[in-house]
Amino acid sequence: MTEKPQENSSASPRRLAFAVVLVFVLAYGLYLIKLGNFFTFDDGIFIRTDLSLRGWSNLAQQFVSDQNMLYRPLRSAAYGILIHFFGIESPLPFHLTGLFFHAAISALVVLIVWLLLGDLRAAVLAGMIFAWHPAHTDRAVPLTASFDLLGLMLAYGSWALALAYDRFGKSRYMVGAVLSLLAACLSSEEAVMALPLIVGSFLLLPGERKRRLSLTIMLAGIVLWYLLTRSQVLGGLARTQVHAAGSLYNTLWTMPVVFWRYVGLLFFPVGLSPAYSPTIHTGPAPLPLVALSGLAALLVAMILARRRAPALTIGIGWLLLGLFPFANILPGDTLMAERYLYASLGGFALAMGALISRTALYRRQVIYVFVALLLVYGAGTIGRCLAWGQPLQLWGQAAQREPESFLANLNAGYHLVQANRLDEAESLLHKAAQLQSNRAEPLLSLGEIAYRRNDAQQALDLFRQATQADPDYCSAYSGLAQMYVLTGQMMPAAEAVDRALACDPDEPMAHYIAGYLFVLTGQCEAARPHLLKVIGMQPRVPQHESALELLAKCP
Repeated sequence: MTEKPQENSSASPRRLAFAVVLVFVLAYGLYLIKLGNFFTFDDGIFIRTDLSLRGWSNLAQQFVSDQNMLYRPLRSAAYGILIHFFGIESPLPFHLTGLFFHAAISALVVLIVWLLLGDLRAAVLAGMIFAWHPAHTDRAVPLTASFDLLGLMLAYGSWALALAYDRFGKSRYMVGAVLSLLAACLSSEEAVMALPLIVGSFLLLPGERKRRLSLTIMLAGIVLWYLLTRSQVLGGLARTQVHAAGSLYNTLWTMPVVFWRYVGLLFFPVGLSPAYSPTIHTGPAPLPLVALSGLAALLVAMILARRRAPALTIGIGWLLLGLFPFANILPGDTLMAERYLYASLGGFALAMGALISRTALYRRQVIYVFVALLLVYGAGTIGRCLAWGQPLQLWGQAAQREPESFLANLNAGYHLVQANRLDEAESLLHKAAQLQSNRAEPLLSLGEIAYRRNDAQQALDLFRQATQADPDYCSAYSGLAQMYVLTGQMMPAAEAVDRALACDPDEPMAHYIAGYLFVLTGQCEAARPHLLKVIGMQPRVPQHESALELLAKCP
């Protein structure tokens, strides 16, 4: 058991408040450059086209249903509230809200580190490292990902309140910690890691056992209730049924190597990418064995340092617990992503902040080195914010840096098609189709390339292959219907439209083609509901103007 850290003279309430506000403002200000970015990546699925987010009654329904196999009802409610007041044409309200979450978490890191170590300088240094680290851009810049931070903000708030309750014993802190963790869990499953972080803090530092035990029981009850509720809504704990590495056995050999790749990004955040393709290890081999040995050594160091270097112990524990939800112990579809580093980076920031603070007592030049490092971090973050606003550049770099990534090849190929750079796109899309032959998306884009080259038969063949590769991918049927219409095959087009609407009753292209086919055969009354459906869709779909023109042809 270590002695409780002594508060330094700079830790007065006024100076602490100033430090928290300063880090909040600097964190918010650095990311303002992303306000010019439009909706991107998953934003269409989770924000713009999800009809369940429209209307107050639908928002209440979020608490008993999933959103694309995710149970994050408060996050969904936050989307819905912004949609209600500001609509879905401008991303600005979503950017400003997501930035608030990141800035608030950065400020909470300052407060948590101060409550743990009693060193305000270390807390500020940690907060700035956390706020400006370039690896955060994958989480703080895209809108959908930035709203995931709501859960982490509330989880860190629960941790800070639990530490305040442990130190000051005021019941309002206990109530706040409990309610904050409840809200955090309903915002993101990642929030459950607040419980072991709180318990670990209690184990490391002295305090009143009875007070801690009562709070821990209440927090554990909330986590257990949440996990049971989530399992009931989703039909299980995991979002998918298949491990990204192919099996749990492969996962256990692969993830230690991935862990050290994460550590490398913490120290050297270069070559960042929105998609990664780590090598899957299927058994004992030199690299996974070395990675496992290093992980074991890190755990030993964490235990041994708990008396003389509690900051190191807390930092390592925070790092490991922050990454644990993404260790793929439960089936998952992603082995590695920068956004998974977000929570764990708090532990890295704490350890580095404490080290720099202590070293600066003897060598003040260290502060200048820190400022230089922070400026490098800030420049890197600004660069990544700008890259996220240029999808072709973003995904083109990703495909170069991670050539075995399906997602990188697919998205780079898609954006190259939109830029009419067909030869470059074709190569990447063929690579994506080889990497995951059961996905329809690369085949659809290859079909579009064939059509642009006036090879209608090859385009049709590729669209048919897309429906066979993934029969549940609804857009493939409407794409196939469109190709049939363009080649003058109306009967097969009608059949493909029926398949598309049976798969997804809200598919805009399928409704437009259905309306077109009915107008073509003089059945205006049958066409009208399909065309009105397209015209009424929000956000406005690409077929909107064409649907208005078709509707005008009907008396």
